[in-house]
Amino acid sequence: MAGGNTLNYAKVTDFLRGANGKASGVVVKDQLSEDTFSVKAKAIINATGPFSDSIRRLANPTLERRMRPSKGSHILLPLEVFPTEDALLIPKTVDGRVVFAIPWGGRLLVGTTEEEVAPDAEVLVTKADVAYLLQHINQYLEQPVTPNEIVSGFAGLRPLVGSTGDGDTKTLARDDVIEMDPTSGLISIMGGKWTTHRAMAEDTVHCAQQVLGMPQMDSQTRNHILYGGEGFTDDYWKKICREYQVSEGTARHLAAKFGTASGKVLELTIEAPALLRFLWEVARSGRKSSMRFGLRWRLLSRTFLLAGSACSFTRGKIVSRLPHWSVH
Repeated sequence: MAGGNTLNYAKVTDFLRGANGKASGVVVKDQLSEDTFSVKAKAIINATGPFSDSIRRLANPTLERRMRPSKGSHILLPLEVFPTEDALLIPKTVDGRVVFAIPWGGRLLVGTTEEEVAPDAEVLVTKADVAYLLQHINQYLEQPVTPNEIVSGFAGLRPLVGSTGDGDTKTLARDDVIEMDPTSGLISIMGGKWTTHRAMAEDTVHCAQQVLGMPQMDSQTRNHILYGGEGFTDDYWKKICREYQVSEGTARHLAAKFGTASGKVLELTIEAPALLRFLWEVARSGRKSSMRFGLRWRLLSRTFLLAGSACSFTRGKIVSRLPHWSVH
């Protein structure tokens, strides 16, 4: 951890304002208890990705919308359909998109689509997405792939920055933009990609320091080791096997996902042994039965991302009723 505190299931519903009209804090609603409380701050940063406009316009309703969220879908196929360690790139499809196929995690990752959607749209891989990806990838396979061979799939929103007159989202740059609204004082970091998150964070903090009249300090993010990275080695999975008596497949999966924090994930299975079954299922390579556990694993993975925090153990106790549990 680098000194910050996180609060899950918390929704910003309004801003506190000082005598000058600028934001001096936020009003937060606990989504679990429905309690409301306030948090004061000298500087407020809006880093909400494709949902940035909702916070910007909450702080200042006169602001124009900047976000053009775009849905990107991916599918996972058995690696056997493309038996090579090389990746395939189709740099320009008929409609001007990019499609790729990359060996990843024991599967073949195929992506991606481009579809502009509303920020609150339900983000799912549709039949049309599947048809589009298979249509293009099958042109380069000796044996065409059918939808029945798909192991899994996922979709997400790209937080693209643009305007209504900028044309299709596929033409929008993936650059990031920092905005400091002079009326509310809210700092918004918009756009960008996962691969540039450290540079985005550094630039945003420098902006906040400027707003606060502070001297610009050297950022530590460039050399900051992420949680689970301290002491990690390529063969760390072997240590997991020795200490926790799990299979090689499970150990490799955990090491790749959580690094040296894998032990904290497995400690949860001591309190809730049923969790180990899900770890084993999701780590199995090339078996469709793991799809049955896809939704549950997705929910559980959110817990494991917080392993070591009070939140994870609270949620761990909730899901310890597996397999007869539900999430509302």
